[in-house]
Amino acid sequence: MEPLFLLTRVRRSVGLGGIVLALIAGAVAAVNEIKRPFDLPLDLAENTLKAFSVQAGVDVLFSTDAVVGVKTNAVRGQYTPHEALERMLARTSLAARRDEATGVWRVRPDAGPRVESEAPIRPQSAVGSGSVAGAVSNLRTGKMLAGAVVSLPGLGRSEVTDETGHYAFGGVPAGEHVVIVSYTGLDEARVGVVIEADRRTTRDFELNATVYQLGQFVVTGEREGNAAAITRQRNAASITNVASLDAFGHLNNDDPGDLLIRLPGISGFTDLDGNVSNVAIRGTDPGLNMVSVDGNLMSSNGGGRTFQLRSISGALFEEIEVTKAPTPDMSAGSIGGAVNFKTASSLDIK
Repeated sequence: MEPLFLLTRVRRSVGLGGIVLALIAGAVAAVNEIKRPFDLPLDLAENTLKAFSVQAGVDVLFSTDAVVGVKTNAVRGQYTPHEALERMLARTSLAARRDEATGVWRVRPDAGPRVESEAPIRPQSAVGSGSVAGAVSNLRTGKMLAGAVVSLPGLGRSEVTDETGHYAFGGVPAGEHVVIVSYTGLDEARVGVVIEADRRTTRDFELNATVYQLGQFVVTGEREGNAAAITRQRNAASITNVASLDAFGHLNNDDPGDLLIRLPGISGFTDLDGNVSNVAIRGTDPGLNMVSVDGNLMSSNGGGRTFQLRSISGALFEEIEVTKAPTPDMSAGSIGGAVNFKTASSLDIK
C-alpha cells in the first residue's frame, strides 16, 4: 500500500505544478504577442541580439562562439518579439527557440526551422522546482565579493551576496534561466543555468574588468577597495559612509582621523602636535559617539568617554565605516554616531 500512496502524492503534486506552469507560460506568451517598436541595424549577431533583448524586453541566451562572424538582417517597425526575431535571423545560419516555461529565447546554429516556439528544452524537468547557489569572486584578485547583486530577471528575483561572497535561490522552477551578476567597478556577467527538479545546481562567478588588462598601469588594490566601499555603502540599512584606506593613500603619522575628517558631516579636533585626536559626527560631541574595531567596542582613554584616535595606527585597517544614524541592531552605548574600523583579513581572499 505504501508505493500506491506515494504515487498518489506524486500525481497530486504534478497537477498543482501544471497549474503554476500554465500560469507562467500564459504570461510569457502574452508578452511575446505584444507589438513593440524595433530599430535593429544590419550588424554582427553578437551586437544585434543584445539590442533585440533590450528592445523586446525578453531574455536571449546565446554562445559568442556560435554566432561569431554571422550578420543579421536589419529590422525596423512595429513587430512582436517573435516576428522581429524571425525577420532578423531570416536567411542566416542561426535559429531561435523559446522555452515556454521561462520565456527565454535560445539562439544557436540552425538545425531545423528558423524560429519557432517549442516545449521546454528539458521536458522531464518541467514539473517541480530546484535551487541554484554559488559564490562570486574577483577573477584578478581572487577576493570574494560581498554585496554583489545576483538576479533571475525571468522570475523578477534578486539576492545580494553575503559577507563570504555566497548566494542562494530556492524554489526556482525547473528549466533554463538567465542569471545576471553585477558588482560596482566590474563587468556584468550574464549566463544561462539549467535548473533540474528537486536538485541543487552550483554556479560560481568570477567577475572581471577590462581595466585590469592594463597590467602594470593599474593599481588593483585601490580599485578593489573603492568598489568594496561603494558597494557596502550602497547596501547599508542606515545613513552610512564607507571609505577604503588604500584609496586615500599614505596617512600622516598613520592617523586614521586624517581620513575620517574628509568624510561628509564629520569634523575633527586636533592635539598640540596637529594630529586628529577625536571627531564629531554631525555636530555630536565626541564623547557621545562610539568607536569599535571589527564591531568590538573600544574603551575610552585619556579620561572621559572620548576615544583618542591617535592611539591606534591606520596601517592596521582596510576600511572605515561611519554610521551616522544608529540602527536597532547596534549597541545602545551612544546617542551619536558610530565609527567602525575594519581590519584586513586573509579570510576575504579566495
